[in-house]
Amino acid sequence: MLSKGYGKSADWWALGCVVFEMLFGRNPFTAGDLKEMFTRTCRVGMGGEPLPIPAPFQSSHPHSTHFMQSLLTRQENRLGRLGVREVQAHEYWGALDWSELMAKTCAAPYKPAGSFAGQFGATQGSSQFHNEHTTPIFSGRSSWCKGW
Repeated sequence: MLSKGYGKSADWWALGCVVFEMLFGRNPFTAGDLKEMFTRTCRVGMGGEPLPIPAPFQSSHPHSTHFMQSLLTRQENRLGRLGVREVQAHEYWGALDWSELMAKTCAAPYKPAGSFAGQFGATQGSSQFHNEHTTPIFSGRSSWCKGW
């Protein structure tokens, strides 16, 4: 976004965005237009303001709140800067047994009702989805984001 290189830290940022979207059903930087969305992203990413999380959620889900705030912050303070073990050790994951997960022997914590097995292949419908849900690529070279 700032036309600079990036490393693993960007992956931890992306994880924070995905977790936020899974919990709240929206982008953490949602705004009325792209310019404001990128401005909000930069403000949080550069440490100018904290990640906005509703107060009721913060008090009822402190580990989730801390996890997202620790990922969506300045790069030098970001969770994961010391390696993947730092992320795995966070309270957000609770009692998750990482060795069982890697061995694919842990039980799913939630199984949806009904059986969908075999109904969807890995590529079934993907071309239709891709054609209907494409987003123009933003290169970060628009005049309004120069100097960020």
